Amino acid sequence: MRPSSATLQTFGRIDILVNNAGIIRYAGLPEIDSENLERPLAVHLLGSFNTLRAAWPHFVEQQYGRVVLTTSSGMFGLENNLSYAAAKAATVGLARSAKLAGEPHNIRVNLLAPAAMTRMGGGPDTEDAEPATGMPYMPSSAVAPMMACLAHESCPVAGCSAGQGVVGRLRGCKGVDAGAVAMTSTDPMRPSR
Repeated sequence: MRPSSATLQTFGRIDILVNNAGIIRYAGLPEIDSENLERPLAVHLLGSFNTLRAAWPHFVEQQYGRVVLTTSSGMFGLENNLSYAAAKAATVGLARSAKLAGEPHNIRVNLLAPAAMTRMGGGPDTEDAEPATGMPYMPSSAVAPMMACLAHESCPVAGCSAGQGVVGRLRGCKGVDAGAVAMTSTDPMRPSR
């Protein structure tokens, strides 16, 4: 049974799609080969595309949907990790195009660039690890409020990327615009302007 069919059978409708899949295959130029590039593209980009495509007709029919796809600040380029950077940047293009297609149907599509220190990204093996001096630290649990806000029915934004407690619209490579929305973990359903 397809995941969308199982969701419909269990809950009667699909309101939210959160796609968080990723793998890392370290390699950069000149040693990277096509297999190293193809596998992350299949997981990050095609995985997001396939789940989005399965949920989309249901969102259009009910004139409502919320989509949160994960990306990474790595989309701007990473030394020795070309495939991850390329796959995460491609996911941004997918989300921005889906945002435009969804506007007439009350479908809001956003991106989450969590910057969470997970095992996959070289972070601690346990969720309750303490921050280390000089090391970036954002436990996975700090990401959930941002995801909840972006997926909530009252979320006022679409086409945005969130990470480390801030939501903004990407403008080329210039960062976020002046209309950024600050999210706090104390009240994830009520973004402040």
